[in-house]
This record gives sequence, structure tokens and C-alpha cells, in this order.
Amino acid sequence: MSNPPDEILYRLAEVVRERCIEEAQSAFEQGGMSGLCVEGRWDLAMDRLRSLDVESMVRAALNANPPRPAGR
Repeated sequence: MSNPPDEILYRLAEVVRERCIEEAQSAFEQGGMSGLCVEGRWDLAMDRLRSLDVESMVRAALNANPPRPAGR
């Protein structure tokens, strides 16, 4: 059975969303440990999100969960 395009896109979106959440939380916590105020921590988290390599996230998601060929 093949994966419909919508299912593949949904899985990719889920992986990207989870990674963004993890990265934002991590940056926010690191900012707190560094003594930043809430606004500074937020800015750090947003900078982290802006610097994410989305292409590598998509490639990793596809490699971890490759689409199944039709008929299998």
C-alpha cells in the first residue's frame, strides 16, 4: 500500500513542528540559565527557530520514515 501525499506531508509537518518546539524550549531554558529576562529568552528562542535548517529536518524525516512503495 502506498502513502497518499497528504499522509506524507502530514508526517513531515509533525516532525518539523516537534523539532521546532524542542528547539524553542531548549533555547528558552538556556536563556534562563544564562540569566536572560523573559524577553531575552523569547528572542533567543525565536533566533534559534530562524536558524533551523529546515531542509535537513525534512531529509531526516524522510529517511526515518520513507514513503512505502505502491503494492507493498
